Amino acid sequence: MKEKFKNSLSQLKDIFRKELSAFALISMSLLLTSSLILFAFQVSKLSPLPYLSQRIEDDVKAMKKAYDDCKKGYGERFSGKTVIQIELSPPETKTNIKRKFILDQDCKIIFTVW
Repeated sequence: MKEKFKNSLSQLKDIFRKELSAFALISMSLLLTSSLILFAFQVSKLSPLPYLSQRIEDDVKAMKKAYDDCKKGYGERFSGKTVIQIELSPPETKTNIKRKFILDQDCKIIFTVW
């Protein structure tokens, strides 16, 4: 009886060790993965504005410049519409931008060619 108990106890210990090592492996991998993701988020907070948001700000500057140029009478006119081409580079903006805008008689932007 004692031998059966010892054998079953040793089998339970072996099973527990295997399960514990598997659990430890899974938990360590999850901990490492979550730490890397957290580190990536912290690094992204320290970096400058993402390229997309800079590009959006620059597009707004280009639209404002197209509106101002239309009000001044610049651009090619045909059938009540005005076509204005805008080129902006890094002293004015953070990215290089080249856009064509089609504006109506009130200088409202109808269409943008990227």
